[in-house]
Amino acid sequence: MDAALAKAIFWVSHEDKVLTPRQRKVVNLLLDAGPNGFEGGMNTRKYESVGSTSRATASRELIELEDMGLLCKVGGGRSTRYYLNIPGWGPADQASSDTPFHDG
Repeated sequence: MDAALAKAIFWVSHEDKVLTPRQRKVVNLLLDAGPNGFEGGMNTRKYESVGSTSRATASRELIELEDMGLLCKVGGGRSTRYYLNIPGWGPADQASSDTPFHDG
């Protein structure tokens, strides 16, 4: 799927979600990077850097994005990574995982 089309479809399917400007910036960064473009997914440290925010705020906003169905969480603790909730945009082994991407 073309990245521009994927981005448009993603935002149309989530048009009812209210995001902060920082959350929108991070999601757009992930969308612009494409399915394999943001190696290792998004984590709290990357969010802090991209969003110029504290670790606590980064963690809270990532959880909010997951709760809204925009991101899917993989792993836990320090290994927690977030990927766009778009089929095929998660880690390579996600397809064989017992925890599939959820509907938003």
